[in-house]
Parts: sequence; C-alpha cells; structure tokens
Amino acid sequence: MGGNKDEVIANIRKAVDDGDFNRKVEVNDPVLDPEERDRLLQRFYWKRRLFGPILRSWLARMCAEILSWTIGKETKIQGYHNLRDVKGGAIVTSNHFSPLEILAMYKTMSRARIGMYFVSQESNLKMKGFLGFLLNYMRVIPSTSAGSYMQGRFFDEVKRRLNESKFVLIYPEQEMWFNYRKPRPPKRGAYYYAARAFVPIVSCFTEIVDKPEIEKDHPDFHETRFVVHILPPIFPSPEKSIRENSIEMMQKDYQQKCEAYEAIYGKKLDYKFDPSDIGGWICPDSQKENKL
Repeated sequence: MGGNKDEVIANIRKAVDDGDFNRKVEVNDPVLDPEERDRLLQRFYWKRRLFGPILRSWLARMCAEILSWTIGKETKIQGYHNLRDVKGGAIVTSNHFSPLEILAMYKTMSRARIGMYFVSQESNLKMKGFLGFLLNYMRVIPSTSAGSYMQGRFFDEVKRRLNESKFVLIYPEQEMWFNYRKPRPPKRGAYYYAARAFVPIVSCFTEIVDKPEIEKDHPDFHETRFVVHILPPIFPSPEKSIRENSIEMMQKDYQQKCEAYEAIYGKKLDYKFDPSDIGGWICPDSQKENKL
C-alpha cells in the first residue's frame, strides 16, 4: 500500500460532499500533454508487433495469472450461473477501487475459462516498476480523452477482442477511489461501446471484506479480501438505437450495483460520507473515540 492515503481519503470525502463521483482523487498520477499521450500510444501499438514485446506480453500474462491466484487466494466469487446466457464477447463492468481488484476480476474470468482484456488510462503506460510492466504488457487496451482515438482505433481494438469472444473490462466509474465500498454513478462510455458492438454487459460488483483486527498491512488499515458478485447480464435490444440501448443498460447496471450494495452490506445506499465507506480504514477519529 503506497502513497499518502490520508490525502486520497480527504479527496474522496471532498468529492462526495461535492457530488462529483468521477473525480480523480489519487495524488501524483502522471499528467500527459497531448504530444506525450500520442507518443505513448504509438509506442504501445508499435511494440506489439515486435518479437521481444510479444514475449514480455506472454510473461506479463503469466505473472498476472500467478498473482491472481496468490494475492487473490482469499477472493470468493459468486454468481457464475449468470454467465450461462452470455455467448461470445461482452463488456464487463465493476466498481473500481484498487489495482488488486483487477486481479480479482482476472481470476474470476480465468476460472470461467474466459479470456479478458481490460481498458486502462493512457497515463498508466508511463508507470515504472513491476506494476508499469504489467500495465504495458498485459491484455490492455489503452483509453484517452481524445475523441478521435476513442471513436476510431480504440473501438476497433475493443470490437476485435469481442469478435474473438473475449470479455473487455471497462470501469464506468472512470477513476479509481481507494477502497471505496459504494457503487458510484457511471459514465456512459462502457455502455455505448456495448450497444455499438451489440454485446451484453456482464455486470459485476466487488465487495470489500475487512479481515480480523490483528491482520494489518499498514498502521492505518486492516487487511481486506474481496468477494466478486457476478450479477445478471444486461442485453441490448435490437429494436432500440445505440443511444437508447446505452442509456438503458447504464441505468440498469447502476441499479443492479446499488441493489447488490444494499443486500451485501445490509444498509440503504446514500452518499453521505462515512469512515466505514473506506474498506479496512482505521479512522483516526474513531480511534480517539475508542480511547475516550
């Protein structure tokens, strides 16, 4: 667990108070100008044609496979029966709160013997170290804020994987909010691509479970584990336009995630910030109250 999580949690609290649920809250993320962004994307696609990067891609997938079964050994998965009616490719959506939860999703689909790609912001291509290696060479499809790329090369890449009967994981909440338990209102992009490709949404919600108090991996946090809930799939209608399908699938997916949250955590969903919203967090205020 790296970085200043106090600052991140303060940013989450402020974003919740402001009602801005897609705001960037992480600190020190790379910021790219358009030229650097285009250069990273060109390099990403150019490397895929070379023999060395092909080997690195295979190695990255093996590392992800091992990590998904070791780090995720305590991850539980519920709802595989909801995949029975999904034939061919699909867009997967889930709540986004940790890089490790990507491995939980990877494990979920690997166990179902479904190949999965995931969409990652182009700034992640600039990351260094082992995480940077994975984000550059795993089954990644980079996204950007450039509309021409997203409508052209990006959709072509997504459609190609869907035609290969692969799943593509897109986080409709857009930004990662560290260990935030609640589902956040989604952006329409994931559902637009599903409607345009005429494939279903595989709706998922990942639960964060605090482990016993004695288990800590940071002075301010208990360790956590995940439970991936596969919810009923959402299919586009042949009688509706891309826009109509995308809006209806987005609304249905958000509704399912909200209902899953309420059933799992046993409380009504609201967006008033509470320390328990952050999985594993030992809130300093609660520590003071316990001492009193």
